[in-house]
Amino acid sequence: GEPRSTQEKLGLSLDELIRENRRVGEGGGAAKAGAKPLQRRCMPARGSIGAEVSNHGGASSSGGGGGRHGQRSTDEQIQRWLSWVLKAGHRKLGMALEHSNGVRLDDLVAAMADARPEFGRFTGEGLGKFLKENDRQGRFHIDTDGCLRKVARHERSARRQ
Repeated sequence: GEPRSTQEKLGLSLDELIRENRRVGEGGGAAKAGAKPLQRRCMPARGSIGAEVSNHGGASSSGGGGGRHGQRSTDEQIQRWLSWVLKAGHRKLGMALEHSNGVRLDDLVAAMADARPEFGRFTGEGLGKFLKENDRQGRFHIDTDGCLRKVARHERSARRQ
């Protein structure tokens, strides 16, 4: 059929809107000639990281809640959010990088509580424990000053569980 107007799309549920966009993107609707099909913005999850966050004082969900990040476990979402904060998000959140190019754990947990409450409440110590148990690829390092920094890919060493 014909593509829906923006006003018509506003009345659709999220699932209906996704189906509509897929239909149009796959050429099943009146897609523009030569237009590229819609692409997924998120890569599918490669697997669950394992431990649930609930035993660390965080959210007990392990993903599957739909939305943009619905296919990733909560622990993977937390690690991706932390990576974003350390790379660029600290500017948006008004956080300063320390001398080690890291962010203080206490500042991170405060920002996480405001920006991503679905992750649950952490303390600085709890976030450190969470990373120690779930950061199997060695992406993060916590220094003696309590600052979290991202480890360069060539410097990482996988951690055993």
